[in-house]
Amino acid sequence: MGKHWSQDEIDLLENKFGKTSVESIAHNLGRTKAAVISKAGQLGIVMKDNQEWFTVADFCDVADISRSTVEYWIKNCGFPAKKKKAAKKYRQINPLDFWKWAEKNKHRIYWPTFTQRIFGAEPEWVGKARKSSSKATQRRPWTKWEIEELKYLLNQNKYTYPEISERLNRSHGAIKRKIYDLELPWPIYINRKAVPEYTKEEISQSVTLYEQGWPLNKIAKKLGRTEMGLRGKLERSGYRINGKKLEEVRV
Repeated sequence: MGKHWSQDEIDLLENKFGKTSVESIAHNLGRTKAAVISKAGQLGIVMKDNQEWFTVADFCDVADISRSTVEYWIKNCGFPAKKKKAAKKYRQINPLDFWKWAEKNKHRIYWPTFTQRIFGAEPEWVGKARKSSSKATQRRPWTKWEIEELKYLLNQNKYTYPEISERLNRSHGAIKRKIYDLELPWPIYINRKAVPEYTKEEISQSVTLYEQGWPLNKIAKKLGRTEMGLRGKLERSGYRINGKKLEEVRV
């Protein structure tokens, strides 16, 4: 749990936020830049414009995105982190450049968990992206028949995740969660040593279909891959995929 905010600290934050740099406010309060941004968001305090630059470390902390993911974006996806002349040691992110990049790379960010207003005012499309992702990740309740069928298939001890997913029209992740919740036996596993490496063409095709709204399990079937295998490969390739009802996530 974070350190309690006193009323004096909150008053200072309200008076200075948007007028003084976040770095200066954080220094005066003895708090991290991320903590200041987060508290401002909770209080509904916003900057008047996109004026605050972030280092890569601060961006990861505030946006709740792993450093490895952002580093992948920088290396492979044109993420706009660069060194400023006044601070050559650290790569920094210009808010305007970030939003331009983000609009073209919506599928790489899971918007419902992306901290609001970290760069001040947000483009109109961001709110739509959050609503779209939140709606898409609502879980479909399991029916009594589906649960009984899942138990039957698992007790046969001969079906894999892809086969069960096909029979129940459920994602691999949904099946795995239900197995865990009900303490059921696990499916049989595929010999991973016999699975060929993904090609660049497969990754490119997967991203294209995913952006078009294809369910992840359908993409995997089209490629002759497993859903979890494809999901893992995309995540390792720098794509952010929410764990809830993956096949319906679209931005």
